Parts: sequence; structure tokens; C-alpha cells
Amino acid sequence: MAVIRISEADAARDFAGLMAHARLGAEVVIENEARAVAVVRPAVPAGPGRPLSELIAAAESRSPPWDSPSLSRKEKPPLGS
Repeated sequence: MAVIRISEADAARDFAGLMAHARLGAEVVIENEARAVAVVRPAVPAGPGRPLSELIAAAESRSPPWDSPSLSRKEKPPLGS
């Protein structure tokens, strides 16, 4: 993904152009005195991917590994790991 750095003043002057770059897949870093203050990037990654609904369905179809009958209660992983 291309990264474009632009000043706040230039971003305000040509916001439509900034958005056009983001739509094409670029990440636009808006800076104030060489310090990044905001980043505009595409909401969805460019290129192929799987829909979220498909990922959720795939995850729901699998059972967690600690539900395996071969694991005893002591072998369950702690929550949050």
C-alpha cells in the first residue's frame, strides 16, 4: 500500500483529492510540522478477501480445542489466553 504524506493545509485545500487516493488504496498521513496527526486509509483492504459473514460461519462451525474429550478440566487454557 502506498503511503502519502501531506500537510494539514494541503489536506484541507484538496480533501477530494486526498479521498481519491484513499479510494485507490493509498494510506494518507496528514501532518502538522512533520508530526502525524491523522491517517486516512481505505475502509476495506484492497484486493481479494473473504466476507466477514463467511469468516464468522467458519469459526462457528468449529468447536474450541478445550471441548475435546481428550482434555481434562485441568488442561483447559485460562480465559483470555
